[in-house]
Amino acid sequence: MNENLVSLTFKEGVRKVKEIELNQDPFVISDFHLNHKNIILYSNRPFTSIEEMNNSLIQNWNNIVEENDLVIFVGDLFLGHKKELEKWLSLLKGKIIFIKGNHDSKSFNALKELIITFRGQRFFVTHNPKNNPFDWQGWMIHGHCHNKNPEKYPLVNQINKTINVSCELTNYTPMRLSTILKQIKNE
Repeated sequence: MNENLVSLTFKEGVRKVKEIELNQDPFVISDFHLNHKNIILYSNRPFTSIEEMNNSLIQNWNNIVEENDLVIFVGDLFLGHKKELEKWLSLLKGKIIFIKGNHDSKSFNALKELIITFRGQRFFVTHNPKNNPFDWQGWMIHGHCHNKNPEKYPLVNQINKTINVSCELTNYTPMRLSTILKQIKNE
């Protein structure tokens, strides 16, 4: 992975954003909301309990992610205290890059945004699509919207160049970026 910093313009001014070039095909997903009972109703998830939801999300992840795979998790992993983070991480395979979501603990040490380059395509990655910088012209990978506004935030919005990786839109399973890349290139 090559790394550098890029200056981008946001509502609050110009700031530096970490940029990395990926040599391996990462998985992407967001918004597990582990231990969040209300998310089942809010997002009409097909689970009858927190335990069923937590177990299904972790099992779906571990069924396809191997220990050396890279996963970019785009925010809102769990509801609870920072001390529970290690518990959840111990249950998930792979090497994880975290993007901080609005439900992640304030003390949770994660990036707010990231630029990745994969197979020649640059992506701005942030939890909330409203965090998109004014001077960004490319594709954005985000979560946050769940399945609440599918017309504006489907899995892939070709017009707005947004990719909503909320788990409700990825069948509660991490998705390879190469699969999404094929969709945005209409292959």
